[in-house]
Amino acid sequence: MTADARSRRDSGLAAIGATQVFPGQIDVRIDARESLGAHPLAPPTAPNTWATREGHEWLWLGPDEWLVLVNGDPGPTIAGLEAALEQTHHSVVDVSAGRAAFELAGRARRE
Repeated sequence: MTADARSRRDSGLAAIGATQVFPGQIDVRIDARESLGAHPLAPPTAPNTWATREGHEWLWLGPDEWLVLVNGDPGPTIAGLEAALEQTHHSVVDVSAGRAAFELAGRARRE
């Protein structure tokens, strides 16, 4: 047993290695001056709404920003978004790696 593991055991706290799978997350910004209603992607434009487009959920974050949730690797979706937006002033950024989850167990887990 390592000194680190012994220390966690003695403190009554153990970290459980549970795998949490988060959806791929892509931040999309499109120039608000574009006519979004006519845009092929047609993201939701009403505040605090969401829509499903081509199997992905689009969450409205602001008048020119959306969070796109995808199952699996976001790479192909990013490539598709870049192609669809090539004539538009835009930003497409993979923000999937910004999440982590920890499950704690042991008598000291609430301390």
